[in-house]
Parts: sequence; structure tokens; C-alpha cells
Amino acid sequence: MEVDKKARQKLARVDSKEIQNTVNDARRLMFEDGINVSSVHIDRLLKPHSLVPTRVSSFISPIGNDPDLSTSECILSSTPRTRIQLL
Repeated sequence: MEVDKKARQKLARVDSKEIQNTVNDARRLMFEDGINVSSVHIDRLLKPHSLVPTRVSSFISPIGNDPDLSTSECILSSTPRTRIQLL
């Protein structure tokens, strides 16, 4: 278990401008040029880093009345009333 945890920390992907640009390039091909998401073109862009052509827009929901949740356990949410607890 400890080995897995260390590997996940060591290999964790860090968001960067390069990753964002790659995802944006794939999205541009799909939505502006009509290239299919399963095409070779999209695959060549995203597969080397195991990326997907998805953007996430959310914010950390306030802890509210749940004192058992720390800030790091607060969930990314699309609405203030919706929370999903990270395990």
C-alpha cells in the first residue's frame, strides 16, 4: 500500500501550459475542424500523456456544516449545494 502511495505521488501529473495547449489543440481539431475524437490525429496528440479532450470548470465547495471534512477533502463542485466526498 505504501509503495503504491509513493508511486502515485512520484508519478502524479502536474498541470502545465503544455498539457493545456495539447488538450486545446485536440478540442480545436474536434470542434472547429470536425475531426472525430477517435481519429488518429486526436490519438497522436493525447495518447502519449494519457490525456482526454475534456476541460473541468469547477470550484471548491465550502465546507459548510460538515466539520468532518477538511479543506483538502472538500469536493470540486459545479453548484454550491452539490458536494462529492473524496475518499
